[in-house]
Amino acid sequence: MKYCSNPDCPNPANPDENRFCQNCGARLLAEEGIDGLGVNQLSQSSNSLPSWRCVKTIMGHESWVRSVAIAPNAQFIASGSGDKTVKLWHLESGKLLHTLSGHIAWLRAVAISPDSRIVASASNDKTIKLWDAARGGLIETLTGHSDWIRAVQFISGKVLVSGGHDQTIRLWRIGGQADVRSLAGHEHWVTSVAYHGERQVLASGSQDTTVKLWSLPKGNLVATLTGHAESVEAIALSPDGQLLASGSQDQTVKLWQVSNGKLIYTLSGHTDGVDAVAFQPQSNVLASSSKDKTIRLWDTKSGELLHTLSGHKGWVFSLAFSAEGQTLVSGGWDQAVKIWQLSS
Repeated sequence: MKYCSNPDCPNPANPDENRFCQNCGARLLAEEGIDGLGVNQLSQSSNSLPSWRCVKTIMGHESWVRSVAIAPNAQFIASGSGDKTVKLWHLESGKLLHTLSGHIAWLRAVAISPDSRIVASASNDKTIKLWDAARGGLIETLTGHSDWIRAVQFISGKVLVSGGHDQTIRLWRIGGQADVRSLAGHEHWVTSVAYHGERQVLASGSQDTTVKLWSLPKGNLVATLTGHAESVEAIALSPDGQLLASGSQDQTVKLWQVSNGKLIYTLSGHTDGVDAVAFQPQSNVLASSSKDKTIRLWDTKSGELLHTLSGHKGWVFSLAFSAEGQTLVSGGWDQAVKIWQLSS
C-alpha cells in the first residue's frame, strides 16, 4: 500500500499502482516512506513548510479577470477583463488607481514593462494597446495581428512579443507601428509566450499541443516540445532560464529542460484544464492554476505537490508572482483578483 504525502488529504491510502494520489494529486509514498523517513515524519515536515494565505480579494471588474500582472517595482497590479477594461490597483491597499478603457472586445493578456512605466494589453479586437501606468493615458495602439491576440510580454523596455489566433508570434518596437518580426510555425492558435533575456530564448505554446523554442534576435526555431494531449494554454520560463513549464487542457503541467528539450516531470493533480503557470522567484516552486478553481504549488526538484490554494469560485485564469516571490496574484472567472502572501 502507498500513502499520500499530503497531510491534508481526505483519503491518504491509495492503490499501489498509482504514482500520484487519486484524491488530491500529491505524490504517493511507499509505506516505509522515502530516504528513511516514515509517513508520519514526512507529514510533519510538510506541515512545517511556509504556507500561503489570501490576504485580499479585490472586486471591481464586471466580467471575468483573464490576466493579471504585478509591476516590477511592486507598486501596482494590472488586471485585464472580459469587460474590455484594464484596471490598475495599488498592490498593498487594493485601491483602484486607474481604469483603462479603449478596447472594443475582451481583454486576453496584460504585461508591464521592466521599468513599471508602461502597461500593455492584448485583446480580441486584434490590437495591443500601450498605456502610461502613472497617468492612465493611452500611448499607442499596435495593429498587425489578423485575429484575436492571446498573449503579450515585454522583451525589453522597447520591444514586445505577442501571439494570437492567426498562428503567428510578432515582435514589436515601441514607438513604431510596424512589427519588427513575425514568426510562423505553429499549426493552430498561439496561446502563450515567454521570454528569457539572458538566454535570449523565446517560447510559445499553442492549441496544436506543442511548445516551440526560438532563438532571438534571429528568430530561428530551436526545438519543438511534444507530449501534451490537448492545447497548451500557458507557459513560463524559470528565472534562471533552465526550466520551462507548460500547462494544458489535458489537465497536466509538464516541466522541461530548456537546453535539450527533455521532459523532466509531468505534474498531475488538477481535475480540469490548466490555464496558468508561474515560477516563484528565488525558489524551486512552480504555481499552476486551473478551471478546477484551484491553484497548486509544486516542488520543481522533486515534482511533489506542496500546497493547494482554494478560494476562487470559478476558473482561475491567471497567476503572477512579485519580483521577490513573497506575493502571488490570481485572477478568475469569478471577477476577482486575489492577493496571496507567503507566511512562515
